[in-house]
Amino acid sequence: MSRRALSVIATVWLAAWVGLPCALAGTTTLYRTVDANGVVQYSDTPSPGAQKVSVGSPNSSASPAPTYSSPQSKSPVAPAADTYRPICDIAEPKPEQVYFDTQSVAVTLHIEPAPQPGLRTVLTFDGNDIEGTGPSFMLNPVDRGAHTVTAVVHDAAGGVACETPNVTFYVRDASLLQSTHGNGQAAPAAPGVPVAPGVPHN
Repeated sequence: MSRRALSVIATVWLAAWVGLPCALAGTTTLYRTVDANGVVQYSDTPSPGAQKVSVGSPNSSASPAPTYSSPQSKSPVAPAADTYRPICDIAEPKPEQVYFDTQSVAVTLHIEPAPQPGLRTVLTFDGNDIEGTGPSFMLNPVDRGAHTVTAVVHDAAGGVACETPNVTFYVRDASLLQSTHGNGQAAPAAPGVPVAPGVPHN
């Protein structure tokens, strides 16, 4: 085998030997020289007139470094404000309650849970609306007879929070009690007018 062939084999073997760690590491630098006989040699040591060559492994195209991102911390979502939906009814007067000899009747609403700021209450008394901001109303004057009240509670946004059932009450004259006996029976009617003799009875 000629000297030239041996030199080429040695150079190739050296390149492969040097390239092995390159393949493992990814990329390295070699120096290429050509002697007077045209023999190409590679070395990892620079020499005068050597050409710098970068050698990489067959899979030297480095994969992009993986990027890691911490999970985006989501700002805690504030729970939606609970819609205020109370239960309300008329505590006073009671259904079918009777008042005697009075011209004023107090109306009190029971609201559970307690009313919040900004509530508006509309009391309807015999078909007439009376606006207020609290659970109490004073009706004055109140005539004798039967009366009906109901109420609607509005929240701060103007919506209906709750509505009470109708309540009917009565205002009467105490003198009517004198026409009844203690046993609750109506007093007997006044005796009839005497009929003149000879006049036929019905």
